[in-house]
Amino acid sequence: NTFIAIVGPCSIYCEEETLLYENKLQALQEELGDTIFLVMRAFVEKSRTTHDWRGFVYQPPPLAREDIEEGIARTQRLFSACKMPLAMECIDPAIFPHLKPYLSWGFIGARTSTSTTHRILASSTQLPFGCKNSLDGDIASAVEACEVARHSHCILKEEGQRYTKGNPNTHVVLRGGKNGTNFDPKNTTLAKKLCLEKNIPSPILIDCSHGNCPNKPDNQIDAFHSALAQYLKDPTKIMGVMLESNLKRGAVKEKKVPHVSFTDPCLDFEETATMLRDAKRIIMSHKEELALSTYDGYTH
Repeated sequence: NTFIAIVGPCSIYCEEETLLYENKLQALQEELGDTIFLVMRAFVEKSRTTHDWRGFVYQPPPLAREDIEEGIARTQRLFSACKMPLAMECIDPAIFPHLKPYLSWGFIGARTSTSTTHRILASSTQLPFGCKNSLDGDIASAVEACEVARHSHCILKEEGQRYTKGNPNTHVVLRGGKNGTNFDPKNTTLAKKLCLEKNIPSPILIDCSHGNCPNKPDNQIDAFHSALAQYLKDPTKIMGVMLESNLKRGAVKEKKVPHVSFTDPCLDFEETATMLRDAKRIIMSHKEELALSTYDGYTH
């Protein structure tokens, strides 16, 4: 299985920076070839615990008055200009249909993984859909979200009732929680066990940020290497990672600084690219060793 890396800014802020990052990511994908498949984080909605900026689709200029209609139009234009596959957390079910045509991957976040509405939203599409564990770190909530989203549900539309098809492409995302990180083999083994009990065959994605950092960019690197090692040992258990990465490192939340995150602290692009290039070499070396050991076993 190809190693998946969903990489990009914590939040989308403006067209210029997004397209600059996306161009860099395109060039990196050419280097990585088919060893690592990149998807760009294009999070234009932000799920908030307290009152705060809700994202580009609500406030295209971060400090302007909220304007969802303008935000949707600008997001559609931006997404249509992107050539990379895009991933987005889906928060408002009313916004999702407007952006769905531009997406290759969807997510239910930690604050909504227990929401019936969002689980049914995930069942309405065939996109790969990641369901994160809840803020308290409960892995079962993510597994249950995947299970619910895999079934068909009756929903009410303006034209009457309809049935979702159910989404066979759901998967668990481990993102840590208030009680600590959960990217380690003990927790991934537990997650896989719970998935198999619910007939969810999809491998697990490790979110290296959020509760698995927590809020320290350097700690994303530790989570990344743990996920990579587990992937090499069993690619049916781990599919890959999510990384929060921006043009420049860190975060400045008081005001928007060019190329720097306005929300969570991020790795900078160059260190992100170095990690992924190193990962390619490690994966290729591992595959060569496996091929050699298989050949030796056959000949002897």
